[in-house]
Amino acid sequence: MIRQNPECKDYLLEAYRYHLRKERTEESVRCRPRQPIPLSKVTALLLLSFRCKTQVRSVDVYDIHMGKWFAGPAMDNRRSTLGVAVVDQLIVAVGGFDGATGLSSAEAFDARQGTFHHLK
Repeated sequence: MIRQNPECKDYLLEAYRYHLRKERTEESVRCRPRQPIPLSKVTALLLLSFRCKTQVRSVDVYDIHMGKWFAGPAMDNRRSTLGVAVVDQLIVAVGGFDGATGLSSAEAFDARQGTFHHLK
C-alpha cells in the first residue's frame, strides 16, 4: 500500500538514501538532530509499569533535586505492557493489559496539576 502511493514512495526513498549515507551532512525538514535538554530543566522522572507481570495503577516519581522517590498519583486503570509518549506537555499512557483484557484506552498525566485524566 505504501509503495504504491507515489508520495509515500518518495519519503521511503529519501529515508533509504539518508540511512545509506556514511556522512550525514545534508539535512532536511524531516530529519534534524535532537537538541539535548539541559539537566537543570529536568525536575522529575516518572516511572510507569511497562513490563511488569502484575498490572498496577501506581506511579512512582523521582525528584532529581531532592534525590528521592515519591508515590505519585494513581492511574485510573490498572495497566501493564503499556505504551508511553509525551504529547503537548502531557505524559500519555496508552493501551496495555489490565489482567483480563487488552486496553484500548489512554490516560494522560498533567505534571502541572499532578493528576491523570482519561483521553477520548
